[in-house]
Amino acid sequence: MKLVGITMVRNEADVIESFIRHNLGYLDQMLVLDHGSTDETASLLGALVAEGLPLTILGCEIKEYDQSRIMTDLLQMAFQKFGADTVFPLDGDEFLRCPSKLHLESVLQARLEQPVLALSWPVYVSSEGSEAETHPLHRFCWRVATGKPAFSKVIVQRSITTRSQFALIPGNHGVIVPVGNGGVGKLAEMQVPFDDLAVAHLPFRSADQLMAKVLVGWLNSRLHFRDRPEMQQFEWHWRSLFERISKHGPISSSEIRSVAICLYALNREWDGEDRTSEYSLIHDPLPVLAAMRLPAGQPDALQLLTQWATHLVDRVIAQKA
Repeated sequence: MKLVGITMVRNEADVIESFIRHNLGYLDQMLVLDHGSTDETASLLGALVAEGLPLTILGCEIKEYDQSRIMTDLLQMAFQKFGADTVFPLDGDEFLRCPSKLHLESVLQARLEQPVLALSWPVYVSSEGSEAETHPLHRFCWRVATGKPAFSKVIVQRSITTRSQFALIPGNHGVIVPVGNGGVGKLAEMQVPFDDLAVAHLPFRSADQLMAKVLVGWLNSRLHFRDRPEMQQFEWHWRSLFERISKHGPISSSEIRSVAICLYALNREWDGEDRTSEYSLIHDPLPVLAAMRLPAGQPDALQLLTQWATHLVDRVIAQKA
């Protein structure tokens, strides 16, 4: 069977090489849409293609960060043009967790008739004092356990193509299909056991990376959603951090771990309070399937925000010309 990963990325130079090499340890092909990166992401992707990795890089004419629409287009492309049997929608900070590719294929073969499979989405945080490590999987060895049901990501099987219409929801947390009276509903999912397959999430890798992700991410969301109600459903975590940074200044390196745990493991806004009684950390490192060979980019929040603002002003001027 053919397993294809799809992703859209923007300014992920610090993690993109490890993301590609690791996930290709399980997948046969990856389709990567670079949505206007201004850091070293594009050059790193080009270098990986030049190595001969089974990697297809795509551009994008959609200026807004319309993740649902773009990822659904990639999903359709993976089935129609690349012959995928199973498609893995991934973000650039997500790493498959599975005993082996052979095991992965057996898990999927047993569930071929189920169009949508739900995978656990555990949050991983870094070891203290590990900043000198260049490979993310050498740093992010601690899985956050809360004792509550973990959030899920989905993978999509070819059997879904019997439907004429379907779409990934923002964040790749589910698939929606048309229902009666012109509405949409979430398609039923089959949960895959955690030990068989999961998607490890490494949300924040440095203070600058966090700052750039929050500042540009929230402003992009406002441009796309135009403050519509659904923005609160999907983008509340960007809003809360953006407002905190606006009022209190940058988030420090020492606070990164607690921010990641609050937002993605506890599913609550970060308020700086001690939440250690609400979770435990389990040492559960992912295997390092491939060494990094390229120099990783170093995020610069001010530079990335300046580039984004300049691009926006240029667009406004062009529209008024």
